[in-house]
Amino acid sequence: IIRGAPIFWRDIHVGQNTDWMRLCLTHLANTQIPANVFFHDESKPCEKLSLLHQYPIALRALALPVFDKDWYIALEALLCQHNGIENLSIRGWGLRDSNLTLTTERFPALETLTLVGYTPPANRALCSNLRTLTLSYCVWRATFVEFLSFLADCTRLEALHLQEIWRGITEIPPISQDPVA
Repeated sequence: IIRGAPIFWRDIHVGQNTDWMRLCLTHLANTQIPANVFFHDESKPCEKLSLLHQYPIALRALALPVFDKDWYIALEALLCQHNGIENLSIRGWGLRDSNLTLTTERFPALETLTLVGYTPPANRALCSNLRTLTLSYCVWRATFVEFLSFLADCTRLEALHLQEIWRGITEIPPISQDPVA
């Protein structure tokens, strides 16, 4: 029963070995069921992401374990084929800037964005489509007013998770001890 039901193969967790990924993609090929691919190992990004090109699948979620030059090159090629990604998670420890531009043109269906150690998106149109935003350990240089303006642009946001982002935020107003009227 499971073998013949593609829905059981849509969440694909990939470690060093890609055999499981190949098996899942084979079962999802030529179906209308979108795949959720979670990479847990940093090795061989080009080989792993190129597997997604070999199978006619829809890609809904993509999680990258680390974002460096090798992952960037592999992801660029993938984005030409898959622009229906709704959920993107990038771990870019220590990346201050990247050539990956998070825009609505590249991610028109994006609703959930998780960035760990990565610069938050500057594209305000992308922010307006997000329903869930998670920013952790982000390298973000902005004033408090700019931060609030960024959040104001997230007009569809239903969930916001912030962790350790305050170090780069400047001009934070002092906390008042007076009760708010």
